[in-house]
Amino acid sequence: MSSNQNQEAGQQWNNQQQRQQDHQDLSRQQSQQNNQRLNTQRQQQQEKNCQNANCQQNEECCQDGINQQRQQD
Repeated sequence: MSSNQNQEAGQQWNNQQQRQQDHQDLSRQQSQQNNQRLNTQRQQQQEKNCQNANCQQNEECCQDGINQQRQQD
């Protein structure tokens, strides 16, 4: 194999490694975005639950939501 062929094979291997890395990075990024979206939805739902009349008196109903903040004020 000439040095040119070696270089070319090495470059192809590097390109393939880079593509795999890019794909992993993208998957990780999408996963983080999905988690953030889920956390936001969960928080919004919790806040809605807290505004619910039955929950105003119920601490467990809103542990991380508005009631707890209200109690600290």
